[in-house]
Amino acid sequence: MVNDPNHRVKCSCTVSQLHEAGLKFEVHQGKGIFELECSKGVFKIPVIAINGLTEIMLRNLVAFDQCHHSFMKCYVTNHTTLLYNLIKTGKDVEILAEKGIMGNILGENKDVVATMIIELAQNTLTGANNANYRDVYVELGEFYNNRYHKYKATFVHDYWSTPWEIISLFGGILLLSLILIQTVCSIITLFKK
Repeated sequence: MVNDPNHRVKCSCTVSQLHEAGLKFEVHQGKGIFELECSKGVFKIPVIAINGLTEIMLRNLVAFDQCHHSFMKCYVTNHTTLLYNLIKTGKDVEILAEKGIMGNILGENKDVVATMIIELAQNTLTGANNANYRDVYVELGEFYNNRYHKYKATFVHDYWSTPWEIISLFGGILLLSLILIQTVCSIITLFKK
């Protein structure tokens, strides 16, 4: 953990990458919308409702944060930046929607929500993260960079993402098992003669 309060920490992994690595996403039942908790493989995020006014409201709150940067801790800007770092595609939005974290009232198009979040974070001045977000970034980075979680994410992404890949994986394991059994049986019959 970095003790310098001005040190900026950033998460380089998306929701889908963290999900594939085994991170569990849950709704945080806290009091505020900026309360985040990440520990022991569980990331708790408050519910985010996306509707027609969300983009306008967040843009205005980020602008207010930017204007009063020295007077406030920039919670809205930090929260928007966190969402920007975590959400890059519609798949990321879909995972959060499945977990009940993100309510999409704009319709079924998850890419529209991802694009809105990406555009919100563009051209915003972000300074040092406040302590709560810095801890979350560090926790997410440590979870994703853990070798076990990284290999698990690669395995899930490469061999477990579609039904056909799962069937072919089990088919390959079955074929190797049958070859091994045949080899053992052949060796046993050779020694019995």
